[in-house]
This record gives sequence, structure tokens and C-alpha cells, in this order.
Amino acid sequence: LNVSEIWAITGAAIATLISRSLYTLFIYFAIKKEIKISLKKSQIIKPIISSLIMFFVLLLALNLIKGVGPISGIILVFLGISIYFLSMLLIKGIGKQDFELLRNIKTNLLTYLKNKPINRF
Repeated sequence: LNVSEIWAITGAAIATLISRSLYTLFIYFAIKKEIKISLKKSQIIKPIISSLIMFFVLLLALNLIKGVGPISGIILVFLGISIYFLSMLLIKGIGKQDFELLRNIKTNLLTYLKNKPINRF
């Protein structure tokens, strides 16, 4: 590499972010046009705010940790997940309906897995 590996990873992350953002915008406008569904601005802004909070906390944590190994990497992942959901709860980006939806998905998935026939070769 002509530059460090970290810059290569950063470039790949930026390219992925841009492509996913454009894809999300395309899907949003297609849904809005075809199905006539619109989103509230808060439904878009609150996850972005939570993501930024998570990013800065993880950046701070990475500055405090000198080397990232397997254990500290797992801890950082769980820290990021915890910070994201905690910030979503605090800014009311997640509500009762979301928890009920997750509970229904879990129940339906467990029911499906219990009743699924076993395939034997």
C-alpha cells in the first residue's frame, strides 16, 4: 500500500457509507412515490443523533485503550450497542411499540423453530 492500512480501511468505510446513504435515499423516494408512505423527520434524525453519540463515545474509548485485541474488541462492540440503545431511549427514538414488535418477532420465531420439521439426509 502507498498509504497506511488505516487509511485504506477508512476509505472503504467512507465509500460504504456514501453508497448505503444513496441507496437509502433512493429507497425512501421510491416508497414515498409508489406506496405513498412518508417518514417524520424525527424518525431519521434521532437514529443519526444516537449514531453520532455512539461514534464519539467509541472514539473516546479507543483513545483510552492502547491496543484492541479480541476481548477489548468484543467489549467495544457491546459498549457501542449499549450506548446506541441508551441514547435512543433517552431521546425517545424507541417506544413501547418497538418493544412490542420485537417481542412479537421473538415469539413468532420461536414458534416457527419449534414447529419446523427436521430435514434428515
